[in-house]
Amino acid sequence: MLKLNSIRTKLPVSQGKIGIFALNAYVGPATGTGAYLIKRETVEKLLPRMLPITRATDHEINRFFLHDFRLFGLEPFPSHVDDGNVSFITGVGSGELKKFRWYNRLPNYGLRAANYWRRLRYLAQIGAFTGTRKTND
Repeated sequence: MLKLNSIRTKLPVSQGKIGIFALNAYVGPATGTGAYLIKRETVEKLLPRMLPITRATDHEINRFFLHDFRLFGLEPFPSHVDDGNVSFITGVGSGELKKFRWYNRLPNYGLRAANYWRRLRYLAQIGAFTGTRKTND
């Protein structure tokens, strides 16, 4: 899967260059699904595992380590989504965003840290840090 835009990307790992663009894998989350390319084979593998829907699509895609596919981003992103600063999740300008108290968010922090570790381990296993890729996704 190749992301052509993103809301947020964290901890990019360079995989090379394509013209003026950097091809990156990510240890951190790469959220947003405004524009991307994905192989039919990857969709056929991914879709049955995403049903029933239990989390946002971009969050499930960030669990590429569970679904065994490569997730890249092309940066600087060639596509930009203008949402007018309106989100279904946080409202206008994040004005409707209400966070739980910090101690109620501890389980979420644990899950996020575990996902960083899982992404890091998966990328190391497939050779993303050495340039010796072991899959064709």
